[in-house]
Amino acid sequence: MSKVLAIAASPRKQGNSEVLLDACLEGVREMGLRSEKIRICDLKISPCLNCGGCERTGECVINDDMQMLHAKFSVCDILIVSSPVFFMGLPAQLKAAVDRCQAIWVRKYLLRRRMPNLDARRALFLQVGGMKKKSVFEGGLITITAFFATLDYEFFDKLLFNSIDAKDAIKSHPAALARARQLGLEIASGRTHNVTNSQQP
Repeated sequence: MSKVLAIAASPRKQGNSEVLLDACLEGVREMGLRSEKIRICDLKISPCLNCGGCERTGECVINDDMQMLHAKFSVCDILIVSSPVFFMGLPAQLKAAVDRCQAIWVRKYLLRRRMPNLDARRALFLQVGGMKKKSVFEGGLITITAFFATLDYEFFDKLLFNSIDAKDAIKSHPAALARARQLGLEIASGRTHNVTNSQQP
């Protein structure tokens, strides 16, 4: 049975992006898959030091909660990440976790060690922004695309909603929640998929 890891990156508990993630996980559970949700802000993750300590072994020398995440990335076939937009990019807590995957980058590109079960690995990105600019998601998408590629996840799809800022604002858009739930069903089904264009409520 596929294992699903969901990462909520909002520093605000039950923020709009986390509400969207919960709707997505409803769809995952309807397909009978096990899921685990982690709030990245509840973890202790130091920033990458660019020390080169991982270059020979592919293992990060910093001992913190990132070691646990690395282990979960290895065994979870499905990864779902939800995030708000911070300064046209990702929150610092999520960005720190992304940067700490340098050790996994070393494993893949230098040591030629890939993740297991490659054909089953797929990832979904949910992001919510408060601005109306279409470019508000570009920075986050560039980073998350590199993140998924490093972890050997196929970028299954994305769901992006702008003009969502106030607490609980996403709850006023039932179509957005329904779409998130539908994507949960789809990614859990194992079907092939193409990354679609961003959507707005």
